Amino acid sequence: MPAPPAVAGMRRAFVNADGVLIATPEYNGSIPRQLKNPAGTSPPPLRSSSSPAP
Repeated sequence: MPAPPAVAGMRRAFVNADGVLIATPEYNGSIPRQLKNPAGTSPPPLRSSSSPAP
């Protein structure tokens, strides 16, 4: 299932960025749903073979 256009655009911006800093107020002990929903629909990042194992 493809990501919604807004999520796909955000994902492209993150991939093309040198770094990303997200600052948001706490909402009920967590992040606001406006940030949680796109993050939840994005696939986890792929590790390269040179990345250390977790």
